Amino acid sequence: MWTAAASGLRFGELSGLTIRHFDVDRSELRVSQTLYYKKGSGATLGPPKTESAHRTVVVPAQITQRLCDHIETFIEDRSPNDLVFTSVKGSPLLNRTFSPYWHRAVDATHLTDIRFHDLRHLAGTEAATAGASLREVMARMGHATSDASLRYLKAAEIRDRDIAEAIAKRMPER
Repeated sequence: MWTAAASGLRFGELSGLTIRHFDVDRSELRVSQTLYYKKGSGATLGPPKTESAHRTVVVPAQITQRLCDHIETFIEDRSPNDLVFTSVKGSPLLNRTFSPYWHRAVDATHLTDIRFHDLRHLAGTEAATAGASLREVMARMGHATSDASLRYLKAAEIRDRDIAEAIAKRMPER
């Protein structure tokens, strides 16, 4: 959940993430494949849904440390092609097997109507409020068009009062 909230990766991008896609030294996650369910084949790795979804996302140092701890704790062999996130049985993590755990976690918080995808929205909004440009939000989120990214910049408009106050602090009184 922390990785999703900080990176903005889609569920399939996260579940398709392998150790070789995680650059510890640079705190980067490289999106070059996604995991999805294919009828008749089961869990399948394939390319991201659009060309723009192929990307590298820098994550905060805290997320890098959490991922290192996760890999150390849950992945035995640690070969480059090992998936970073798997089911409790060690198989590829599909949304249908993850969903019951997600719903239990949401129910335990007494929040309602929170979807896993909302963590992606949080990441986009955080990027925008941190000052990312439209182009930067698009690149980070893997959006092919500006339409999807604009919603995060609109959410950042609420910061206008904060921005005005910050400007005021830099100006002389008279």
